[in-house]
Amino acid sequence: MQVDTAKSCRVVDGCLIQVCGVEYFESVMGALFYVKWFLLVAISASLLSALYLMASQGEKVGSHEIGPVVTSSLIPLCNTATTMLSLTRIPYLYSMMKTDDRYHMVNPRFAGIRKHSTNNTDDIVEKSNFAEHHSHFQTVKAPPFSERGQPPSIHIFYYPWYGNPKYDGGKYYHWNHKYIPHWNKVIAEKFAEGEHVPPPDIASSFYPKLGPYSSRDPVVIEQHMKWISSSGIDVIAISWYPPDMADSEGHSWDDLVPQLLDAAEKHRMKVAFHIEPYNGRNASTLRRDIEYIVKSYGAHPALYKRLRSASKIVAVNKKEEPLPLLYFYDSYLVDVDQWKMLTTPSGRFSVRGTNYDVLFIGLLVKSQDRYTLTESGFDGIYTYFASEGFTYGSTPSNWPSLTTFCRKNGLLFVPSIGPGYDDTRVRPWNAEHTKNRSDGEYYSRMFQMAHIARADIVSITSFNEWHEGTQIEPAVPFTDNQTDFVYSEYSKGPEQYLHLTLDLIKKNMVYCDKDMALIALDRYSNHTTLLVLSWCWIVCSKVFSSSIM
Repeated sequence: MQVDTAKSCRVVDGCLIQVCGVEYFESVMGALFYVKWFLLVAISASLLSALYLMASQGEKVGSHEIGPVVTSSLIPLCNTATTMLSLTRIPYLYSMMKTDDRYHMVNPRFAGIRKHSTNNTDDIVEKSNFAEHHSHFQTVKAPPFSERGQPPSIHIFYYPWYGNPKYDGGKYYHWNHKYIPHWNKVIAEKFAEGEHVPPPDIASSFYPKLGPYSSRDPVVIEQHMKWISSSGIDVIAISWYPPDMADSEGHSWDDLVPQLLDAAEKHRMKVAFHIEPYNGRNASTLRRDIEYIVKSYGAHPALYKRLRSASKIVAVNKKEEPLPLLYFYDSYLVDVDQWKMLTTPSGRFSVRGTNYDVLFIGLLVKSQDRYTLTESGFDGIYTYFASEGFTYGSTPSNWPSLTTFCRKNGLLFVPSIGPGYDDTRVRPWNAEHTKNRSDGEYYSRMFQMAHIARADIVSITSFNEWHEGTQIEPAVPFTDNQTDFVYSEYSKGPEQYLHLTLDLIKKNMVYCDKDMALIALDRYSNHTTLLVLSWCWIVCSKVFSSSIM
């Protein structure tokens, strides 16, 4: 059965459901075959009840008192059918709680993804010679989107800004990042200055398994996509500057986007844009940026699109269609009035109702930002920072209230989680915000908090932000013999956080499917009851008619 997913997506209890209808119900029923038998029992019990009541009151047929007979038959029939259909929940819930493979049973996202042992760090990839950057890896591909029960909901921030001499004009980029001085000169004098000298000395507390690579290396791009896909992640949110703008290293990196889109499509993932701040950013330049992204990449099948919340659908939109989702970092640096020019239908630079309409996701730092972002016309909020307590938004205990606020205002809530935080190799004076990984416990706890908050999307900070130590990309033990600096390492091997990410997604991010199955059972239990009643009414009518004749 083919379903128009653009018309069948709905927000249900905090979960955006892609196929909330007969197709999804049939997928659940196909997996839980014994539930079918309960439905058959319900139908049989209903029919038997009706026949018994008709037989026991047969004397009334002769006097043509058909109405009371039918009425008395329908009441217990309805009760019986409803009760039996309600019982169909029990085996489903029991199986969801009991089995370890619950994500294989009703979550198509994990169909075909094998379970990984945390004791074997080579389950996802084989060991590689990172110095050569050329190895063959064994990776399990994520299932195609058509097999998934919901739109992508696990995003990861990805940084394509690294360079090395082989691919980038004889220079390193970002691996040689400068030490950022403290704004207080007295404090700044106590810490190191200058820049790092790769390859042994890089601007990170961890050392990548692939070495100080170039983001332009096609082998690196391919390997990254394999790793991300094998971790159960759906969407890569790439850091992006407009073509005529540059990051702190003087590069835009926009020319890499086509390669990243193609690679993501190959591994059955989607790509979103994480738009970085730049000088002079305003409504006019943002409109230009959005037009560029939609014109250049809007037709690519790997561009991530999502439906707007029902309460946020703009009146001028004739169709409810998925829109590209854009993250706007440091959105608070742009005035509310500037944003409203973009996000309100009557705004001077409005994209609403045009071919360039998008979902605006703004950064929440302070508690007050929720109101500012709502007033600015954003479609959702995200928190980005992986250091717990660093901001109001990065404090997980605040997430449930933020979820409630977003539900009331028709916003998507996208909390950001991370495995830890350590930026002391670029901000040596910032040790107070370092978050130890604690053998993966920190990451696990944040994932659980996102689950408790019932987030619409969970974003992971990050795949490869090496400067801030938030990466889940594989890292290896390494010592800089020139400075004797010993890099940090993962406690369970280079691929520890790839394995852990997949395990945590399986464990924490199946609630949408469970809730959706119950919603489907509720919805279709009522429909089935009505169908049974209608069927019995017709049968009874024919029996009475033939008897009277």
